[in-house]
Amino acid sequence: MGVLVEVKYFNSFWLKKVCKLPDPVDAPILLPGWPGLPWNPSGYPKFPFGDSSTPGEWAPVGNQGDENAYQEPWFVEEMRIKGGFNNTPIDLGVKAYIVEERKNQERLSSSLIYSGVFNSRTGVNDTNVFSVGQDITKSVDPINGSIQKLYAEDTNLMIFQENKVQRALIDKDAVYTAEGSAMQTQSNVVIGQIVPYLGEYGISTNPESFAIYGFQKYFADRNRGCILRLSRDGLTEISRYGMVDYFRDELASISDDWLEVSILGSMGAGPTGWGDNWISVNDQNISCCDITIGSSVAFEDVNGNFIDSGLFVEEATEYNNGVDIVCAVKLSGVPDNKYYTVKFINNVKSQILGGWDIHNKSYVVSMQNVSKVHDNHSITPKIDGEAGDYSTVSFDESLNGWTSFHHYKPAFIGSLKNKYYSFYDGKLYEHYFNSNQDDNRGIYYDLDRAESSISFVFNPSPSVSKNFKTLAYEGSNGWEGEYFVSGYTGKDSLNTNWVQNQDKIGVVYSYEEGLYTDPRTGYPTRAGFDRKENLYTTNIIDTSTPRPGEVIITGMTGIKGYFATVKFKTDSTTDPGGMKELYSVSSEFVLSSY
Repeated sequence: MGVLVEVKYFNSFWLKKVCKLPDPVDAPILLPGWPGLPWNPSGYPKFPFGDSSTPGEWAPVGNQGDENAYQEPWFVEEMRIKGGFNNTPIDLGVKAYIVEERKNQERLSSSLIYSGVFNSRTGVNDTNVFSVGQDITKSVDPINGSIQKLYAEDTNLMIFQENKVQRALIDKDAVYTAEGSAMQTQSNVVIGQIVPYLGEYGISTNPESFAIYGFQKYFADRNRGCILRLSRDGLTEISRYGMVDYFRDELASISDDWLEVSILGSMGAGPTGWGDNWISVNDQNISCCDITIGSSVAFEDVNGNFIDSGLFVEEATEYNNGVDIVCAVKLSGVPDNKYYTVKFINNVKSQILGGWDIHNKSYVVSMQNVSKVHDNHSITPKIDGEAGDYSTVSFDESLNGWTSFHHYKPAFIGSLKNKYYSFYDGKLYEHYFNSNQDDNRGIYYDLDRAESSISFVFNPSPSVSKNFKTLAYEGSNGWEGEYFVSGYTGKDSLNTNWVQNQDKIGVVYSYEEGLYTDPRTGYPTRAGFDRKENLYTTNIIDTSTPRPGEVIITGMTGIKGYFATVKFKTDSTTDPGGMKELYSVSSEFVLSSY
């Protein structure tokens, strides 16, 4: 019986006769031509059907209206150059194929694969070559989660999984004896022996927290509520240096979920001459840095419902409308009406952003928590227990402790050539930059100036109940005491409520802000700190509500308790942006007779 055998010609050449029509089209003369690829230029009719620019179709050779003027293209099979006798034959070449048993896509989150080599000197670039004939994969224990980050250090490759940190040898492999000692190394491997670091720590799903300086690496393990340092002595939990409770609570609030963030604003026509797809967001409480590029746009209809417009934000910039500085937003298309209430919707995720501050030699970590209720979101720092959506703190290696809370919320941070930089709203900012006026301290990302503050705990003679009478400091002019409070004395019942009592005072004004004229004498006097030989002092007057049975001498008593907490901050009037120094803070106390 007969059988149909399919023959593939690997060295077939297609020759096709094409006629080129001169201008005008209806000219009687036809000129042959080779237009190149594609073979048949557009404009010829398709007869009897199909596209005449593809093999096997018909090509015109005569008048377009004459059916007999069409003939088949020519096909020639030839394996020798120029078709000459005994000329050089054309090799069939290599046919690359592989039998794939599992055609479905696989995601091996705990495995590594490497390509061929890249050599710029010889021009070899095999970075897109993954030969299945070689052992080019390396897997780690999948029980420790996915691989989140890789870092190459000298001859080791650092592998950060969700729940484990390991290192792999590069270009060598250690061979061990039965006793466990290294006998020799093999150099014919790319990724060699994988050795775990001691400790059940990982980088969770926050590789953005990684930072390095010298031989020390820093990162966050959200799953275990700690900040870690990887050094020559292994893994160290640096969050336990006075900040265990703080990081435990902050990291627990960071989620992997993508949340919908929306910003509401009234919308008007865009700037004149900017185009129909520009709109103006006229709310003064919304800045362009709040609107994320790529956010989808919904408009409010007459019934108060928000309807998805199918548009998204392409650009956001500020401009002067002649009265105020407002935000102009470029959309991906033209909105139907430019006077709706608009909602910009973006899906965001909380993050733990880390970086190295080379100026202060400290590790900076910014824990940015995205709240589910986030309309017209703020950029409020979480300091001293205040409400906010981010917290940026720094760890000083020389002091082995956490030294500062910061008022900026970066999108990316890092250091380069002895300078510390951060990104915000798509712009690059240099920190610790002193202008000619030297008055830019406390200003981040061109926003309002943030005051500097520092808190102290007075606890001399811990087991003795004290009466703090004065408050003093050595340093620059411009510091004020925001609060001075004692520790809680315990809960007491008040009808059906339970209250905690503590002594406190009001704000102690700075040397400049506390100056006023006494209405009785007409002489200048001070209500806050007074200065003598660069020592600023003030008496402490208790302003708290007297408790039952407490003897109060108005204007005389201080703060009573075993310990007291005081917070100093810079004022807003004394040399704004100038340097403020604070050397020491002290308080005079006596034994309490209460």
